[in-house]
Amino acid sequence: AALVLYDVAPLPALSEENTSVTVTGTNATVQLKGDGLSEFTKVSFIATNKETGEETLIYYHESATGFADGEVVTFTMPESLGSGAYSLSIVARDDYATYYSEATKEFTFTNPNQPAVPTIASVTGAGDYKLDVVMNAGSASDAFDGYVFSAYALNSESNEYEPVTGVENVLYYKDGSKLIYNEDGTIAAATGNSTSEPFTIGGHYESPYKDEETGEPRTLIAGFSEGEYKLEVRRFKIVSAGKALLYSKPAEQMITVRKPVKTTVTVTTVLPNDGISKIITRTLG
Repeated sequence: AALVLYDVAPLPALSEENTSVTVTGTNATVQLKGDGLSEFTKVSFIATNKETGEETLIYYHESATGFADGEVVTFTMPESLGSGAYSLSIVARDDYATYYSEATKEFTFTNPNQPAVPTIASVTGAGDYKLDVVMNAGSASDAFDGYVFSAYALNSESNEYEPVTGVENVLYYKDGSKLIYNEDGTIAAATGNSTSEPFTIGGHYESPYKDEETGEPRTLIAGFSEGEYKLEVRRFKIVSAGKALLYSKPAEQMITVRKPVKTTVTVTTVLPNDGISKIITRTLG
């Protein structure tokens, strides 16, 4: 019997061990290493924040002739990428998705333009399940354009905090006005100064609907109900010519929302000789 040996080339693949990432200031340099990289024509760079788990496509690159072993790709970090520790997924593929490979590297990034963490001065009830949040304006050197407010409720089953519908990513300019978008979809520039007036968030909204599967009536509840919540406030800065926001790290505070108490007010007009002309009764709340 004859023994036949075949020389089989390895499949195209990135080398996770030898591929390298270097971040200097706001610039990144990635050296691609591996086998058969000329078969790959597209490469994506996806950063995952190791604290929040948020994923961001930070760069995408194409080469009609494929990549060389040791080829260097350089790019500038997005203006909206916050400071922190990241995992970088480097995903390479060809035009027809015949070949696919992924390598993961770690890097740390510091965004020099990221706003400072805000300070919550006070949180008070505003009635009707709403809250008034007063922010410390900070120093004149703090460069930011506004605040984003988010509330979270504790899920008793998973023991994890989940966003409250209707009170997530509520955006205000720092002067207290609501965020405005231009006709082209970009965010209008902030023009006012920091306010010492409260920012009002929350409320309670109920919308009835019918379950599509069972046909039973249901109620969608948005906003606050009576209970405890975690409030997060971040500063933001408008970047990329109004196409994105750069957020600060959050300030956090536990808050308690109480059920509004209805109050009955009775007003009477007393006439001479102890006569009463009219009684008005009204329930408030």
